Amino acid sequence: MNGLGKHFMIDQKAIQESINRHYERIDSKTLDAIESHIISPSEPNFLGLTEWAFGFSSKQALNIIKQCTQVGDVDVVKLKLIKMLSAKRTSQPAINRDHLFNACTRSPNLTEKTERLRTQQLTYKILDLLRCRYSDSRIAKILFTPDIECLIDTADMLEVIKRHGKDLDFLPKKPKSLQDIHNKAQRFMSKVGQTDFCLNQREDILLYDGKKLDGTDYVIRVPKTHHDLIDLGEDLCFCIGNGTYSHGVRDGEYSIVGIFDKKGAVYGIQFSRYRILEAQGFGNLWENKPDANVLLKLRNTLTEAPKMPDDFLPITDSSWIHGYRYDNKDLYLLLGDNIVYQYFGVEEEVYEELLNHEVKGRFVNQVIKRNYSCERIGQLN
Repeated sequence: MNGLGKHFMIDQKAIQESINRHYERIDSKTLDAIESHIISPSEPNFLGLTEWAFGFSSKQALNIIKQCTQVGDVDVVKLKLIKMLSAKRTSQPAINRDHLFNACTRSPNLTEKTERLRTQQLTYKILDLLRCRYSDSRIAKILFTPDIECLIDTADMLEVIKRHGKDLDFLPKKPKSLQDIHNKAQRFMSKVGQTDFCLNQREDILLYDGKKLDGTDYVIRVPKTHHDLIDLGEDLCFCIGNGTYSHGVRDGEYSIVGIFDKKGAVYGIQFSRYRILEAQGFGNLWENKPDANVLLKLRNTLTEAPKMPDDFLPITDSSWIHGYRYDNKDLYLLLGDNIVYQYFGVEEEVYEELLNHEVKGRFVNQVIKRNYSCERIGQLN
């Protein structure tokens, strides 16, 4: 029968077997609709199922419903998805009809292609979350694919993110698939509940941001916030973004930059003023470390040679601090075995307090060591 006729020949036994195979995946309303329109009557009523799913009847809608049922393996996931997207609600209109038709026509059998997705998991909450960011055409395009299997995990993450008062602006503007949205949400989840803060990277290090590493195609990227460092850790799959390193950078103990090629992050570099402390590649694996040539270029670019003071002023009231020297907010201390440490960013008034303090060794222990980052720069002969 042509047009909008009710009846078409199908294998009802095959449809019933399909229902039995997917029984645990089907919510009661979808199951009732399939049984009442397709299985129970003497002849299947496609028109009734079309009106149940789409909320209207047309030749194009009817053909889509036939596609969902005539193959002998009823596509319950697609039927429920059509029902959800076609519903007219007070808060949200139905998805644009043309976008829905186009997506349905191109879509494979979603029930066959997915294993974990259950129709009772397809709710209006998911649709509302996606509509916070995407157009109807984009939503229809990304939902009617096998990627829909990750929809529930994606929706759960987006709901948590929204609950923490975050916008969804971090999601890609034009995702090619639902998996793209899932990956972005998963990445952002590591930041949820973690307050962002400025890393206070040194000004001379910030100047390298976006510049090429000499003699290579690599580009230096300087993380500026805690969340930036989390992203770098996610890119490289190691613990550089776990929070401890962010506090170390903020407190001036060391600096961290990322080294990128055209595809993304390649290395994470932790360094002090005078030496490279760590240089790791993807997964923190030995085979992904930078080679000797790249390490040399990094050392020449990011670090400098320490400058040893010519002489030190003596400290006579301490058995382990032998002398000190102050130069442009850098305090040099000569300690036991003639080892020299440099404390960075020591204000002039703090240095003057050191000069005027009766017990200079105690002042160094209680004030200097506790409040300023330092680095061992060498040993006097």
